[in-house]
Amino acid sequence: MNISGLKISDPNQLKNFIFVAMNRIEFSKRKKNEEINQKKKEIINLLKENRLADAKKKMNMILLLEDTISAYDIISPLLEIMKERAQYIFYSNKSLNELRYQLDPIIYASTRLEITELLDLKLFFLNKFGPSYLKKVETNEDNYINIDLINKLTIKQIPDQLLIFKLKELCKEKKFQFEFPSEPVSDITQRVANPFETPIEIKNPFSNDTSDYNQGNNNSGNNNPNNKSPDDNNIKDNNDNNPGNNYQDDNNIQDNIEDNNNNNNIPYNDNNSFRNNRENYSEKKEEELVENESENDGPSCGGCGCF
Repeated sequence: MNISGLKISDPNQLKNFIFVAMNRIEFSKRKKNEEINQKKKEIINLLKENRLADAKKKMNMILLLEDTISAYDIISPLLEIMKERAQYIFYSNKSLNELRYQLDPIIYASTRLEITELLDLKLFFLNKFGPSYLKKVETNEDNYINIDLINKLTIKQIPDQLLIFKLKELCKEKKFQFEFPSEPVSDITQRVANPFETPIEIKNPFSNDTSDYNQGNNNSGNNNPNNKSPDDNNIKDNNDNNPGNNYQDDNNIQDNIEDNNNNNNIPYNDNNSFRNNRENYSEKKEEELVENESENDGPSCGGCGCF
């Protein structure tokens, strides 16, 4: 099998080809780390000249380079597994479902990373498994590709707030003082800080302030005679039309209790003096019985002669 002028005739050649791709990735990682360090120095120089806009552009490039290095770190272990299974991959004539968690990310990243050996591997699998398999990989139809790898290889706009945050971290790392301009809080931050349109004041439940409690009682229907519910009015009208009903308000019930106790010579007092009133009433009844016996000539049994 000839791929990009390189003839692969046995599994060992495929294994060596994968090994070359792994070394190319490690070399590219070192170069990009050196580029990141150089750009960090350039950012400090730009901030010394008060060129914040140019510094943010440099930081944007650094973040893109860091995403590429993270993608390398995901691909490298997968290539190691693929190298160990080179013989099985070379002689297989059908789609390797048990290895798709390793193969699909490598094929997906081949056109998104500057590693030519990965493109050659993609052509190898194209000739071996057909274009239908590669189409599934490109769209991640079967979800065998790491989501983190997809995010690292996706071209996206980096928010300005993140760039400023990274610049502040770099200044702290290099011990460089720079006064960044104050930025307005975004609408999202405002909604998170204040999710309610009308702020809710939470009072201390152990506070001695009873103004809200008294205000609530003053506004309640129990203290306002005009706020009676329709059901209360219907009950009142029903009892006025039917004298036999025992519905009375609290004042009438209180008067009836006092009148009833006066007729029975039992004074109506509070609960604390109720026991004393019962004792006084019993003594009064005993005195009345003694007076009645003294007024009669015979014994209290009516002179039946039993004594």
